Amino acid sequence: MGSLQTRLAIWISLCMAVIVIFSGFLIWYLLRNELVEEFDRSLRGTTETLAGLIEFDGNVIVSEMTEIDLPRFSRTENPDYYQILDANGDSIEQSRRLAGNTLGFRQKVANDRVVFENSTLPGERLGRTAILRFVPRTDPNSDEDVAKEEEVDEEITDEKSGIVGAVTLLVARDRTELDSTLNQFARLIGLVGILTIVVVPLCSVMVSRWGLAPLNRTAANLEQIDIGSLHSKLATEGTPREIQSLVVALNRMLERLQAGYQREKEFSGNVAHELRTPIAGLKSTIEVALSRTREPDEYRRSLQKCLRISNETEAVIGNLLTLARIESGNCSLNCELVSINELIQESWNSGEIDASVCGLTLQLALADLPPVWTDREKIRLVFRNLFENALCHGDWGSEVQVESANGNASITVRVSNQASKLPPNQVARIFDRFWQSGEDRSQTGKHSGIGLPLCQSIIDLLGGEIEARMMNEGRLSLIVTLPVGEGER
Repeated sequence: MGSLQTRLAIWISLCMAVIVIFSGFLIWYLLRNELVEEFDRSLRGTTETLAGLIEFDGNVIVSEMTEIDLPRFSRTENPDYYQILDANGDSIEQSRRLAGNTLGFRQKVANDRVVFENSTLPGERLGRTAILRFVPRTDPNSDEDVAKEEEVDEEITDEKSGIVGAVTLLVARDRTELDSTLNQFARLIGLVGILTIVVVPLCSVMVSRWGLAPLNRTAANLEQIDIGSLHSKLATEGTPREIQSLVVALNRMLERLQAGYQREKEFSGNVAHELRTPIAGLKSTIEVALSRTREPDEYRRSLQKCLRISNETEAVIGNLLTLARIESGNCSLNCELVSINELIQESWNSGEIDASVCGLTLQLALADLPPVWTDREKIRLVFRNLFENALCHGDWGSEVQVESANGNASITVRVSNQASKLPPNQVARIFDRFWQSGEDRSQTGKHSGIGLPLCQSIIDLLGGEIEARMMNEGRLSLIVTLPVGEGER
């Protein structure tokens, strides 16, 4: 792709070249038209003046051109030429400098209208000819009276135009000076265009470099930010408006990177802490068992304790792996029609022993729900984690309520338990990984803080929603909403 500076310089140069070429042609075209029109105005004036010197004397066409001094027609260098043709196209009179040549014309000429065309003059010189067809005036000093004049007008008829006594006046002028002026202007415009095309790329490089200087400074400042200075911010003062939006976006990206890096650090520390605690438990149990010779029952109890610790550690690791697969997009779904009410009962029954130990009771208020097209095992994992959260964090002797409701295109499941030890201002954090309230944090090894974040990731994967609300009297409600879906039966 090349550098942005090079691309800008190339495009600026190309655009300027097109503009210069177009402007040059336009200027030359307008200038040429103006000079040609001025040339034609002068030639028209001469033609109309000469036409006034042609008249009818009876039935004879006469002119006074030989009686007056016409310098432009008598000079030896680049003279003007004239020629008078009668209605039949025969030459009546012409300037002496024509020397037997004639002035031809190609256009069909209307009467009393001067038209112009390019022509070739004697000596193969380029010229421009004015052509005027008109009816000459009658000599007022003629012996004929007005009635005779009208009679002549009726008898002398031009077959081509249908107008009586029409003659054609040709006036030609050398256009060498005009062409020379036009050529000089063309060369000047071309020279200016070439210089512009040569200079513009150099200027465009300098302009693009100057224009991109703030962006280069921003890139240099960004390059100085490393993992330990993610808290640094790029300055927006002194940067153009077009770059300020980019700088603001980069600052927000740095904030997200800093937050992600901080979460990664906390995650690594929490994982290490969560795994170190059960390993320490295993080590201490084994060390105590090996400290002296014991009865077989004592060894069995120690092994059972080690097995329980291993199962808890395996559950934490399994949840972490499932969470990682979901977030990486490598978790597949095995959807089928699932009865949510049955799945709720099955998930609760797997925790009945813990419920009796905690002194909790279950109250079910399940509506008649349609089958839901979803992944059975993942939803089972969600309900199991929700119930374990209620059992582990619910107040002693309180009641766990599970309610379900049927919406138009979704179903809702609400799991509520008394959680007087949870501060209301910390409810929003219960979906953070490894987050635990103050008292739970002292019981590391029993609660990993992974269950609810895993529930949130699974529900998001299934296209549903989960939220936490602190109700009246310190009652926590976890609300799951799932789309019913049609699926394939």
